[in-house]
Amino acid sequence: MQHGTDLNCLNILSCSGQLTIGELTIGELTVGELATATGLTTASIAGAVDRLEQAGLRPARAGRDAQDRRREVIHLDVHRTLGTVFGPLTGAWQRRAGQYADDDVRLIVEFCT
Repeated sequence: MQHGTDLNCLNILSCSGQLTIGELTIGELTVGELATATGLTTASIAGAVDRLEQAGLRPARAGRDAQDRRREVIHLDVHRTLGTVFGPLTGAWQRRAGQYADDDVRLIVEFCT
């Protein structure tokens, strides 16, 4: 179970980019920007990012800002993160849906949408 602060950082990073068809702009903020957005210190952000990386949620330190080498950039690989978070749920759904006839699955999907 992740700490609420860690998940808040993940949420802010995931909302910092744009998802477009065919091209994914990945969430990217500096450590300072993420600290400002959360109200935390930069040291706390470093700890949160470490914990997220250890949990396999993969925000990664992308290195230094090209314009200001003092600024560290946090980069979110949206595809990996979504796969880590939603992969088990998707797999469970596919296993469960495989137990039903195609017409039954269509009915369930229509009902849910």
